[in-house]
Amino acid sequence: MAAIRLVAHSPAEPGWRDRLKVHLLGLGPDSRVNRFFAWVSDAQVERYAATAAPEIVIDALEDGAVIGVAEVYRRPDMAGAAEIALSVDEGHRHAGIGQALVDRALDEGRRRGFADLFFFFRKSNRAMQRIADHAGMEPVASGDPGIAEVHARLRGQVDRLALVAPGRVIAL
Repeated sequence: MAAIRLVAHSPAEPGWRDRLKVHLLGLGPDSRVNRFFAWVSDAQVERYAATAAPEIVIDALEDGAVIGVAEVYRRPDMAGAAEIALSVDEGHRHAGIGQALVDRALDEGRRRGFADLFFFFRKSNRAMQRIADHAGMEPVASGDPGIAEVHARLRGQVDRLALVAPGRVIAL
């Protein structure tokens, strides 16, 4: 397996919609349900890729091909909040790519000033639960018996660390 690179970019980058479309069309039926919470046709995937409006896109690339994507969307219902959408090709699952994408999405969200980041996934998707747990995300009541919602507070984590001077411990 070739080295995998994570590349964060703006959705204004030329060609990203085509790369997203090819990646999403390559997902199998179960993966599409995991990504969109319902089965979606090729035509629906193409419409989605043509109209998606994330703030941040993070591609996992192997030999120049997209094998995973994290899309970070601003939440219109909550000031300073965003949401992660994640997908990884079937042939690259269980290799840490999803975790790396979520970790990078959290870092990019923090760097770009988001206060909160949310992540939704099917409760039956144990791999996504492990990713969220490893990233330190906390459960939130989603109101949907089949969908898990988790949350990471981005502001305050870095601010708290800034209170500690080198060689000095401060109780927080």
